[in-house]
Amino acid sequence: MKQYATLPNLLSVSRFVAIPFILESYWMGQLWLALIIYIVASYTDVLDGRIARKSRQTSVLGQKLDSIADASLELTAVAMIYWNQPESIQALFTPLALLAGAFTCMAIVSLIRFHKIHLLHTILFKVGSLGIFFITVWSFFFNPTIPILLVSSILMLAFIEAIILFIKYGEVDMDTPSILSLNR
Repeated sequence: MKQYATLPNLLSVSRFVAIPFILESYWMGQLWLALIIYIVASYTDVLDGRIARKSRQTSVLGQKLDSIADASLELTAVAMIYWNQPESIQALFTPLALLAGAFTCMAIVSLIRFHKIHLLHTILFKVGSLGIFFITVWSFFFNPTIPILLVSSILMLAFIEAIILFIKYGEVDMDTPSILSLNR
């Protein structure tokens, strides 16, 4: 059990722990507190991978924890964006529905090929995640319509790239930078 209780894994788990506090703060009208907790939780995503690599504590469990924690925090971010700017999300229903469809296609291809949902950390997904972070913070102050369209486009490309990777190369390493890195 001790081998799993590494600092990088604990940082990933801390994102799960932060989510109820973010949501509770938001629902109680403590928007600044929700934003601060979200920013700190997001920063743990930057730290966990770096610490794992530098301390040679990378593991399959750590990669999976990181991916699931990222996705959970990103869903929380999407909820906050909607609560902050519902009209922006409603106005972008069609592109966001297409994005959800692309994710669904990626998940289906992954389930068919590998009997599980295989999440990747490609450059496009990392840029998309960073975009979601900035949109979340942005939505506390400004209308996020244009940034949402930009990040949605990046994520659409990321899902398409993942589908191509799964079909052409099979179950690639989660940290594969891009399809270009495999085409050499």
